[in-house]
Amino acid sequence: MILTHETLEKQAPSYYPRNFNVNNWMEVSAAFDELEHLQIASPRDLLTLLYQSSELMQLLSETHSELLMRTLANSNDTEAQAAIQLLLQNILIPAQKRNAAILKKYYEHPFRLQLNQDYYKQINLFFESQIENEQEESTEDALESSELSQKYRETFNRIQVEYEGNSYPLNAISNLLGKVVPDKKQAVWQARTAALQVHKQTLGEILHRQIQLRTRLAKEAGFQNYYEYALASNPADSLTTAQTGEIHASINKVILPMVKLFIKQKKKRLNLKTLRPWDLEADPEVLKLKPFSDTKELVAKAIRVLYDIRFEYGILLNKMYNSGLLDLEYRPEKLKGEFYMVTPSYMPAGF
Repeated sequence: MILTHETLEKQAPSYYPRNFNVNNWMEVSAAFDELEHLQIASPRDLLTLLYQSSELMQLLSETHSELLMRTLANSNDTEAQAAIQLLLQNILIPAQKRNAAILKKYYEHPFRLQLNQDYYKQINLFFESQIENEQEESTEDALESSELSQKYRETFNRIQVEYEGNSYPLNAISNLLGKVVPDKKQAVWQARTAALQVHKQTLGEILHRQIQLRTRLAKEAGFQNYYEYALASNPADSLTTAQTGEIHASINKVILPMVKLFIKQKKKRLNLKTLRPWDLEADPEVLKLKPFSDTKELVAKAIRVLYDIRFEYGILLNKMYNSGLLDLEYRPEKLKGEFYMVTPSYMPAGF
């Protein structure tokens, strides 16, 4: 189902020109100089300061996200991997430090109290926690954390599984498990486990160090743990830690029994007394279901489903597909899993 041949176009920034160069620190630094000298004569001016600084950081963040998506889509893209580190070290981390001063200016200004306190409650709580502790995130820690994330992805994606004389990337094993005969599923699973064991120590050391860094960042910002810190650091998210806890409890109460029921039904369908990990991951009955034959058909049917829910959603997905913003094909160099990025500059008004 094709609803439109239109594409999505990036929206022009409100405060900066389209050709604003986020990779030029002199240009970015000049933008922060302008914010620092912005005259605040009314609550509206204070909001301009907040929104303009937010847009500046959004431009930097989107550039980082686009580079990150390139590395996820192609683990061999060394150019993007190097560009991420340069952007972090030369632009993003210095920008975060400059932006912290702008946000402090907003928080400490008397006009802030004249704004709608309920509407800006979440963002105010986050600023308050940082100011009360009077500590800034270590730029070295932030840079190391990013480098560790990149190293983990690179290490994970280099892992090859040896099975019956052939070498498979990790993201191909789930597909292989669904194709081999039942008697060989255990051998495929164990081959993957053996491949992971080779890199177990390296991956474990990366994760251990990452936990140390993130815990320290959270503590310095006045939070009990990184989970609370990450939740509060996103002002656009109105959920509190307590509310997310309620969601977890609801999942445990409602969803978990459904999962257990599905497992019980699967055990009966496969005529097994005990389900092993390789049984859980591949189901011969599911493989018989072919709701779509290729990516084009998948997108067409997804557009139709979203259109029936709300027609604007279907049109938006159609435009995303036309714009080349959907990467659904399997490739050996593509990282396993599903990933996406939020790009507000592409978002049409009303969404």
